[in-house]
Amino acid sequence: MIRVLVYFLVLALVLAGSHWLMDEKGYVLISFNQTTIEGTLVSFGFMALLSMVSLYVFARVAGWLWRLVVSPSRHWSWRRHRRQQQVLEQGLWAMLQGDWESLERHWRKAPVSEEWQTLKQAALVKASMEKEQWVQARAQLEALPTNEHTVSLKASLEPNDDNTAVLAKLAKDKQASTHTLMQYGEALIAQRAFSDLKPVLVKLSKRASMDVELWRRKVAKWFSSVSAHERELLWNVLPKSVQQHVEEVWVQSQLAKGELSKEEARLQKWVKKGQFEQLASVLLHLRGEGSLALQQAVQHALKAQSDNVYLLLSLASLALAGKDAQLAAKVFDQLADKVPAHWKAMQKRAYIEDGQYQKACFIEQ
Repeated sequence: MIRVLVYFLVLALVLAGSHWLMDEKGYVLISFNQTTIEGTLVSFGFMALLSMVSLYVFARVAGWLWRLVVSPSRHWSWRRHRRQQQVLEQGLWAMLQGDWESLERHWRKAPVSEEWQTLKQAALVKASMEKEQWVQARAQLEALPTNEHTVSLKASLEPNDDNTAVLAKLAKDKQASTHTLMQYGEALIAQRAFSDLKPVLVKLSKRASMDVELWRRKVAKWFSSVSAHERELLWNVLPKSVQQHVEEVWVQSQLAKGELSKEEARLQKWVKKGQFEQLASVLLHLRGEGSLALQQAVQHALKAQSDNVYLLLSLASLALAGKDAQLAAKVFDQLADKVPAHWKAMQKRAYIEDGQYQKACFIEQ
């Protein structure tokens, strides 16, 4: 716009000063080889001004035409970028909500920008793992690059030496996250490297985010994934503070394997300390033979608390394990509607072994 004003200003100056040239118009001669151009100073001035204005108008028209051609491509590029952002946002929200099916629907075929490709691949691997589609998860894992963010995911699916080595390096950092330490610990358990596991568990035991319930869930998962001998090794490397939290999980795993004799002394202490709820919780999983001494201790405690539901349930479990189905059935009769839902299977078994088939038929598990 400023250039237009300058052009018109020059034009006004030329017009204003033209009367001085009325009597002396001047003479201009341009000669180039055989070509000669002649004219007055005024005419050449107007021709120069007209040329400048013409060039300006041409440039503006050319620019407008160029924008007309380029703008549609920019428009579609903006729309494509906006679509990618929407797909990314939908996938992230689905991930936060644990909606893995929606995540796969949004991210499986929809394109995302290059900087988000690794996150997309990792999320799809995680979705397949959560849906227990292991073959698909491993196939997707091959295309996933290894870095500090993806190594824990790779180690949880394929705990090989390379992934464990990367996790070990990350776990040595003082600022290592709880998640990294937990993934490294689980990789060591998968490789049965219990000697290297203890310092990792000590670090985890000092993290505030590792509450009692989380420790119980994790340790129960670890115990179920190893043999009886390895379970004992794993128990021994747990820090004392953690053992106190997961003692019930440990005893329950022992009883489920029919090893009541190894834990009888501990259960006797529970009876003396009045830890009846814990006692009933682990005896629910009792397999194999019972213990007459422990059964007598429970019966002795019942003399003082004859209506204690947990003591009665414990007695029923021990009686059934000791082949005394009649006593177990009597205990369940005494409990009547107080029998918890997760004890119904044992109640039905007691009635069947005692020959009370009609009562067993009415037990809803």
